[in-house]
Amino acid sequence: MANFNKNLFVGTGGVESINLSHFIGAVYGMEKLMGRAHNPLRSILNYCSEQYLGQLDLWYVLTVMGANDYGEVEMKGLYIGNDVKCYDDACDLSLKVNFNLLEKAPKKIVVYLNEEYHSTWLGNKSIYRYDSESYDWMHLYLFSLHCCIQYANGNRRWRRINRLSTLG
Repeated sequence: MANFNKNLFVGTGGVESINLSHFIGAVYGMEKLMGRAHNPLRSILNYCSEQYLGQLDLWYVLTVMGANDYGEVEMKGLYIGNDVKCYDDACDLSLKVNFNLLEKAPKKIVVYLNEEYHSTWLGNKSIYRYDSESYDWMHLYLFSLHCCIQYANGNRRWRRINRLSTLG
């Protein structure tokens, strides 16, 4: 679940706070942070809210979006509140609506990023959302309008592929 107090501290804090939040995530391990409501970065943000914003009457409006039976994106939940419970409730629904938890890890993963996902940063999210222990056996193919990247089984080297036809 994005937003909540992250927008106040990271989003409005400029490039330094954005870079620092990314650094904290990298040190902790992005694969342990992404998609989890409670993590060290959230603890820091929640502490800052309590210590520095507690006297303000701040209210949060959080939405949970998900696909309907026709594949169209629609609002699945609307949460309005002035404390972390609002965020926690939105995260609980988002986990049910937007995550497919697998009993066993797949051997091959294919990710397609449409034209909306044009930055390398967004493409990287498809990579580090997988448990780092999986990297030794996993094949990951990342396709976008700009390039294709293949992570080969245990090779730990990324290969940029300029044409789809070069994938074997």
